[in-house]
Amino acid sequence: MTTAFELHTMGLLLRQGRCLNALSLGLLALTGLWLLLAGFGFGALVGWTAYGLGLSAIAGLLQVYYAARVDFDAGLLLAAARERDPAHAATAVDASLQALGLQPPERAGRDWSARWRGARGLLRRQAACLIAQALLLASAWWLAPLPLDNDPAPEAFDDGPVASLWRPERAPSSIFGVRIDA
Repeated sequence: MTTAFELHTMGLLLRQGRCLNALSLGLLALTGLWLLLAGFGFGALVGWTAYGLGLSAIAGLLQVYYAARVDFDAGLLLAAARERDPAHAATAVDASLQALGLQPPERAGRDWSARWRGARGLLRRQAACLIAQALLLASAWWLAPLPLDNDPAPEAFDDGPVASLWRPERAPSSIFGVRIDA
């Protein structure tokens, strides 16, 4: 039999999904910033970089969905922990979920261990989405072309007035009146 303390512990464990969500939202913001900067011409989205960023964004959005589900389950478990009788709490949770249209009637009456397995599965999926998101973003960064790799003619700046000062054939022969000879 499940006690109120066990329900409270389960709810607190599921609340740890908030940390995963915060990390994922940070990675999602980095992905969005990268896509925004690439859209304005600061970098190129070619090959695996584009796919990696897109898949990372999808994994981040899936993580947000699972984070909402996990946090909802955590709230339900913490509310159920306030009840004196866990069996009555399960009936009350089922009745409220069915009244809101969030649970079909055939799923009512499950014991707490079955509910706990389902909630842990959601938390694991949330963590898996975060790991996939991080790996995809890291692989996109690792395989991204360097900024100079995209310049078709890097020698285009060699004819400017500043560049001529640094050419060896036009190097100054004196600095502050002191002659420099090689």
